[in-house]
Amino acid sequence: MAGVVLREGEVRPTRSPERVVLGIAHTVTSTVRLLECLELVRGDPRVEVVFTSADTSELSRGVPAFLEDVGARTVSWERAASTRYDLAVTAASSGPLHEIDAPLLSLPHGMGYNKVRQTTNDKRQTTNDKRQTTNDKRTYGLDADQLMHAGEVVPRVLILSHSEQRDRLADHCPQAVPRTLIAGDPAFDRLTASLPWRAAYRRALGVAPGQNLVVVTSTWGRGSLLDRRPALPAELLRGLPMDEYRVAAILHPNITAHHGEWNVRSWLADARAAGLVVIPRRSGWQAALTAADLVIGDHGSVTLYGACLGHPVLLAGFDDSAIVPGTAMADLGRMAHRLDPTRPLRPQLAEARAFGGLRSRAVENVGRCAAVLRAAMYDLMELPEPETPAFYGPADDPVPEPSPPLTAHFATTSVTGSTVRIERFPVTSDVEDPHFVIDDEERNPALRGLAETLIRRGDGLTADRSPGEVFAAYPGHRRVADVRPGTAVIWERDGSRRVITGSLDPALYPLVLHALPDPPPRVTIVVGERRDVLRVGQPSPRRS
Repeated sequence: MAGVVLREGEVRPTRSPERVVLGIAHTVTSTVRLLECLELVRGDPRVEVVFTSADTSELSRGVPAFLEDVGARTVSWERAASTRYDLAVTAASSGPLHEIDAPLLSLPHGMGYNKVRQTTNDKRQTTNDKRQTTNDKRTYGLDADQLMHAGEVVPRVLILSHSEQRDRLADHCPQAVPRTLIAGDPAFDRLTASLPWRAAYRRALGVAPGQNLVVVTSTWGRGSLLDRRPALPAELLRGLPMDEYRVAAILHPNITAHHGEWNVRSWLADARAAGLVVIPRRSGWQAALTAADLVIGDHGSVTLYGACLGHPVLLAGFDDSAIVPGTAMADLGRMAHRLDPTRPLRPQLAEARAFGGLRSRAVENVGRCAAVLRAAMYDLMELPEPETPAFYGPADDPVPEPSPPLTAHFATTSVTGSTVRIERFPVTSDVEDPHFVIDDEERNPALRGLAETLIRRGDGLTADRSPGEVFAAYPGHRRVADVRPGTAVIWERDGSRRVITGSLDPALYPLVLHALPDPPPRVTIVVGERRDVLRVGQPSPRRS
């Protein structure tokens, strides 16, 4: 057992644990997986966990702040390398892990081991974005150069998510095969545990009944979605009716680590203004992915997780040269449709296919990962396991990053008899003959001057003005609608006033008068898959 050694100037601890575990963090992504593993000792007063950062590259940026935010006790690498621990856990293979004096448990930080390990001996050809290597495609995380030091295998236990990975390991580092343990995948177990909570996650993400949630996910580096189609989130929002689709983005933390949060926010600014839901890089992605109706991604693990959940998948980027042939990820890249930038987006979304059959190729031991992992950890610590069962529960409700309110939109209408079909789009959309609607919270004076319909909810810029004063101040306005749940009182520029009631968003009701200037007492509106019969009052003189 490793003891707690006091050094000069250190305060004596409140208590002395029986075992001390070292968590080795590399990047934000691997730290998330590391925490998923170490939560299995939570509640055990016999165990204390300390963390260190391997700090192997610029992609380690953000790790110290992350560990600080979760309240982790941290030590320097030099301190960690000079201290004996009862167990060390890592979710990455980089850095001088052999320096740590502890039995090491190593696990992947994505969905298995799918990526090719590029070395300094690789010869790259960058013409036309093609990359070739002279060596065979070795797997990152399963390569002998990463797993061995001075002729010895470094990890005491190497966690695999599928037995297929053991076969590849035998080709490149046979010495490590006896150290392997097929445990499954912590994240996939949490995803499957989250499925019953899908409706709650959709509510938390603002997905209305009848809306489809499109999750756009990008890994980092060349060939990723954000590399190949950086404007795709904004394109989706411009091309899809906002009442029928909601779009959320899950971005690999390494994107922010390399480019910085300011740049990533800047690149997504237009999309966020059009309604993009951005999932924080540390948490929320599992809930958002569970809630999805469609995943548009690339060769990142989130795309494969989505496919294994049974979601339809489209690819907007995929670096085939970065993926090990014969893996589940390679199969996904071969089978899934790739978005065609020359075709409209909406029909392509309808063509997306599901690939739930990949699950059996990507992960084993589904539902048992926590039990297998915890047993291995306590065996390495030479400590009896707690009697309580080990499991990964559902993800917490997602909390998206703050986004600006959507206070302006275009609307199109089509009429069949007394039925009005309505579609609404962000103002950046290129739609034919749109009707321009703004909310009274809109702060862009140029947009306020151009709008044809003003929606007032009681606390906007003109809340204390009469409709006549509003029409005088904004000559472009044709109608002003004072709305509350289920009701819209609509004032026309000609002085008339109507009351329309129904059950859908009352901001839709003024569009009936745009489509049908002289509507019947009952009008059906169709918005995506939803419909409602509105009761339309007769016009009456405007009240002063």
